[in-house]
Amino acid sequence: MQCIHKAAVLSCHVYQRPRVYHYKNPNSKHIQQDNMIAYVTPCWSTQTAYITFRGACSTGDLIDGASALITRDHDVMHTTYMKRYLSMHQNIEKAIKGIKKDGRISNLVFTGHSMGGSLAISGSLIHTLLQNENYDSIYCITFGSPKSVHKDYADVIDHMCVENIFDPVPYIPLHPDLITLPNKMLFKEPYLNPYKSHSIVTYRRYIEGLLISEEHEFNFIDY
Repeated sequence: MQCIHKAAVLSCHVYQRPRVYHYKNPNSKHIQQDNMIAYVTPCWSTQTAYITFRGACSTGDLIDGASALITRDHDVMHTTYMKRYLSMHQNIEKAIKGIKKDGRISNLVFTGHSMGGSLAISGSLIHTLLQNENYDSIYCITFGSPKSVHKDYADVIDHMCVENIFDPVPYIPLHPDLITLPNKMLFKEPYLNPYKSHSIVTYRRYIEGLLISEEHEFNFIDY
């Protein structure tokens, strides 16, 4: 659960300005390709690198996301999201190697909210299927991501898919071969405004509520 909470916190931070993100997450590496943004952030206590992708946060991002949803050619993964990840892949690899110079990294966690979740799935698939380096684990955690992985490949990666059942985004696109990740953590948080049902803040509050109810040790200060 602490890993999922860490992913939720970072998926919130990724929407903030780079200066703020770096202040809250020292030693992180910033990657930007066109309008896509990602960070590679180390957690030295667990020897884990979190690769966090930003979702849509501007009108241009929303237009790009809408155009991606109508793409029809899909094999392993939603073609548009896979192409977008691959355009960042080399820089992400460089960032991971850069962090490894400062300490041991044994685990990778790919995470993101909304469109960022689809990019996280793409990254975890690439690293799982074509792993050139040995890691103890490669894990993917998504929050409210659209249907973007081919049904025949959804179980290839270790994952957790967190979904608000009132969030409209995980129900699109209406493509017979695309699904969201099957290992799910579902919750109900209805809002009249669908934006609030989809907001990463809603997802983070749910995860933090679970930590409190299950009496986990928990630090409310952003880390």
